[in-house]
Amino acid sequence: MVTRYLGFWDLQQAVYTRLTTDPLTLGYSTYNYVPDNTSMPYISFGGFSGVDSATFSSRDVWVEDNIFMVHVWSDYLGDKEAAQMMDNIVRALTNAVLVVGGCDSHIFRHDYSEIIIDDTEPAVIVRHGIIRFRVVMSNT
Repeated sequence: MVTRYLGFWDLQQAVYTRLTTDPLTLGYSTYNYVPDNTSMPYISFGGFSGVDSATFSSRDVWVEDNIFMVHVWSDYLGDKEAAQMMDNIVRALTNAVLVVGGCDSHIFRHDYSEIIIDDTEPAVIVRHGIIRFRVVMSNT
């Protein structure tokens, strides 16, 4: 029986490394924890969740189905900046194999995206882009 592995930390490191080194996203501030008074635009990410994959797992191979979110924050008047940032993020994370320590990410896909308007503060309109990715990781 193979030893079970929860790959959140390795996946988080791989995502952070890609977002902070890829030419498409290099110019954006990227955070897992956003400091107070951070100026926009910026990227934040997190919200990792995972489950054993009943579809692919076997006695000798563990497979984990993971989801994580990347958020774009922009105070640009209109959707243009958030939409361009989101496109760059999707391309940066999906154009090349994402190497996750100890795992083989053999399925990595963009699952869902949307831009919502956050107008909870008076006189401030923020575009909040949400991108969800799905990553299947295994020990093979």
